[in-house]
Amino acid sequence: MNRFWLSYDLGFRGDYGPLYVWLDKAKARECGDSVATFQKEQTREQVAKELHRVVKREGRLYLIGKNKAGKIVGGFIVGGRKHSPWLGFADSASEAGEEE
Repeated sequence: MNRFWLSYDLGFRGDYGPLYVWLDKAKARECGDSVATFQKEQTREQVAKELHRVVKREGRLYLIGKNKAGKIVGGFIVGGRKHSPWLGFADSASEAGEEE
């Protein structure tokens, strides 16, 4: 059995029902807001194809698991990366404090 982690975001209007059915059938366990872990016999590529059919290009899915070569990899299987909401926080935090 291979262990996988899935981060999902289908948006406010997304149809989460089919994804939740799939996760329930996979006996997935919740790992925080919109993150689940589960085990499957399939490879990461096979699981990605299954999930692609379930969500039909809706939202964003990031899957982490072993590839065919046995190496742990992660990447978007639906959607892509957005602008980081924390961008610039480190600069403003280091400037915080008393002013002269």
